[in-house]
Amino acid sequence: MQLPTQRLTRFLMLGITLLILVTYVKNSGLFQSSIQEVNTIHWNTARHSECIPLSAILEPDGKSVRVYVIKTKRLNINAYCFFVPIATGSKSSNSSDLTRLQYSSNRTQKFRVLTGTAMEYLEQETFCDIPANLQPDVLSGQLSVGLTVEGFNETTILPIRLGLVPKVLSNSTVTFKHQVAICFQPWFNTNRYSVNYLVEYMELQRNMGASLFIFYMTENPADPVRVVLESYRKRPSLGHTDHFQMKVLQWRLPLSNPGKQTWSHAQIINYNECLFRYADQAEYILYADLDEIVVTKATLKPPDGLAKWPDIIRHIKRTPILNTSTVCFLSRFFPDPRSNKIAMESSVFARNVATEVLDPKRTKCLVRSGTFKQMYIHWPLDPPKTIFASDVATILHYRDCVRNGLKPCASNTAYRENTELQPYRKEVETMVASRLRLIKMFSRD
Repeated sequence: MQLPTQRLTRFLMLGITLLILVTYVKNSGLFQSSIQEVNTIHWNTARHSECIPLSAILEPDGKSVRVYVIKTKRLNINAYCFFVPIATGSKSSNSSDLTRLQYSSNRTQKFRVLTGTAMEYLEQETFCDIPANLQPDVLSGQLSVGLTVEGFNETTILPIRLGLVPKVLSNSTVTFKHQVAICFQPWFNTNRYSVNYLVEYMELQRNMGASLFIFYMTENPADPVRVVLESYRKRPSLGHTDHFQMKVLQWRLPLSNPGKQTWSHAQIINYNECLFRYADQAEYILYADLDEIVVTKATLKPPDGLAKWPDIIRHIKRTPILNTSTVCFLSRFFPDPRSNKIAMESSVFARNVATEVLDPKRTKCLVRSGTFKQMYIHWPLDPPKTIFASDVATILHYRDCVRNGLKPCASNTAYRENTELQPYRKEVETMVASRLRLIKMFSRD
């Protein structure tokens, strides 16, 4: 009986030792951080912090990751980076935590504020250097990046948006499924546009050659909008021969009132997130709002019919001064002709009076994938060179005229009848009617 008793005693001693060790580690704070796997654009809305990481983008040299956060102005916060295998995911066991610690960086990361984000929560960025031995794993998409914010018991893990960096660095051939994609700014107040307006907008851009639409939702869409999006998801072609795709993603910032606490729902971060997320799918990407419509100039002289996106891109590639990473289009303002400004926007073709002079400040840019580092809403930040293509296309901006930020235009501002958009109406009438009939059928279900 002595031998079994000795074994039992050893097991008890070992158990007590392990219990003491676990208690020490737990109390030491080594594993106190709550590890949260963030699906890039679907954060835990119950979470409220002074610093919230939102997106991670691989830098062009493949040696560091740019991490975007929204952060309050109240605190000067540092953070620590680490890299973790994607396979571990979500909340993990102690063994996975040890793997993370092996990849961690001992260097604190400082934050810098992005241009034009003066709100309670500023859009900011920091950079996480990738250890040389981990760079191949990052380039092959096997690692995520984690950020532990100093002073908070939270660690956030983000997937790394690779863009075209791995293919560019390896000199691989890039084949795009789409020539032009449109990333839409975070969509709030979804009841602003009528079903007819939304369908006209989408069919107009499809007719012009855009075949990938990416919507970021900040709220549950109004029922009519939901039916429109559902119809495009279930029946994307409906008479078209393009490879049309529509992506509807969530962009709900974990704040009590993100529309007022951030600048337009952190749209600079959203812009760059979308550009890098879809860089391997679309050769060119435009960032726009639903009240901004791109129309081509007649001076492009297309071989057949009205000028479209392929004509714009063909002209850009043939013109050395335009054949750069980013080309920006000037805008005209289209004031609301209605006395009731609360009414829903009824038709893309309803506004005909526009400002005479083009606005060089509130431009929107066509970005060539894989050729830039960072974009601001109205111009490129890195590389910073802005090329205006006023002879190629115009942005029709459906809002009252503003200058110098958001100041109303002078009372003597010149307006004129604008007919640039009307010729396209005839081209999309049939597709609009077909889509509206389908939506009516979906509404009955």
